Amino acid sequence: MAPTKPLVAQQIRACHDIVGIPQTDLGELTGTLSPARRDKVWRSKRVFFLTPQIVQNDLGRGSCPATDVVLVVIDEAHKATGNHAYCQVIKELQNYKSNFRVLALSATPGDNLNTVQNVLTNLLISHVEIRSEESI
Repeated sequence: MAPTKPLVAQQIRACHDIVGIPQTDLGELTGTLSPARRDKVWRSKRVFFLTPQIVQNDLGRGSCPATDVVLVVIDEAHKATGNHAYCQVIKELQNYKSNFRVLALSATPGDNLNTVQNVLTNLLISHVEIRSEESI
C-alpha cells in the first residue's frame, strides 16, 4: 500500500523491474478502476499495489480476499496515526485473520518516541530494524 496513485505506480514498476515479479502476477488497484474491474483484478492476480482507501472500500464490499492476505507492505508508514486508512485496513484485516505479516517502511518514522510507538501499535509491529546508508 502507498498513500498516493503515483507512489503505487512507482512501486509496481520497481517490483517488476528490480525484483522480477512477473507482470502477469501484479495488480494495480486505484480509484481510477471501477469496483467491477477491481473485483476481476482481486480474483486474477496475487500481488497487489494499491492505496489504503481501495483496500478499505473493497474489504467493506467483500471483494478483497482478506483471508488470503499473508503480507501487507506499507510505504510511508509514519502516516499510520489516528484514524488514517492504514490503521483502518490493519484493524479490518484482523477481523478476518490474525496471522498476516506487516512490513512497514518509512524514511521519517516520527519526531518523538510516542509518535513512533503509536505507529508500531497501529500497524501491529513487534520488531523494528533501522537501516542507513552505512548499513549496506
